[in-house]
Amino acid sequence: MPARLLEEGRAAWPELSLAPEAFFAALATTLPEGTAAAQAIEALRPADFYLACACAAGDARAIKALMAQSQPDLKRALARIDPSPAFADDALQALYVALFVKAGAKGAGIADYRGQGSLRSFLRAAVVRLGLRLRTTARGQQAALEEAGPGLPGGDTDYIRRRYGRDFEAALALELAALPQKTRSLLRLHYVDGLSIDQLARVYHVSRATAARRLADHRAELEQATRSRLLRLLKITEEELQSLMGLVRSQLHLSLERVLR
Repeated sequence: MPARLLEEGRAAWPELSLAPEAFFAALATTLPEGTAAAQAIEALRPADFYLACACAAGDARAIKALMAQSQPDLKRALARIDPSPAFADDALQALYVALFVKAGAKGAGIADYRGQGSLRSFLRAAVVRLGLRLRTTARGQQAALEEAGPGLPGGDTDYIRRRYGRDFEAALALELAALPQKTRSLLRLHYVDGLSIDQLARVYHVSRATAARRLADHRAELEQATRSRLLRLLKITEEELQSLMGLVRSQLHLSLERVLR
């Protein structure tokens, strides 16, 4: 019976080359013990399970095929939460990271698909959960900005942090909102989701050096833009400016994480 499932999966996805032992190992962890195993095998969807196993094994062709075939359905599901294309892009990228990038160390992600029920339904449920989480996060950020107010009021580090720390994060949030969606996504992946340079390189299909350079460039541009906004809006002395910029550089990582969340 397991051999038949493998053959059906191969027939559905002849362009993929999944090792039989990987398929059978995944199948073994999926099946319940005892007489229920036979029922689970009968209910299993060989084509979907084979594709998911290939994705879990890191086959780039499988991952590309899965995302391409599921994207229209996932975008329709996300449109019911938020119709904006930027929201769909953020949610789909979060799904990609959850399924294929961060899953390896946790044994989760695409490997959670058990072959019971369609892979399409599995992905739709996952992206809706992520979409709802993103919407809640965005609403919380907007509420914080509204509480801070549109205006920014206008030594030592502790004094600067107490007096201008909130202004700094408000300015940072405004500059982040002005960035291209792709730039915000990269910053969110690193500062919120905790992806390393190597993982970012995998997500964007670039070399490690390119990923590191992009991250450093985006951070430097954001720091400069935030600095310029603060200079326009705050009336401070040169000494306070220098201390404030020291705060900007020292707190940028933590502030980015808070604001992006």
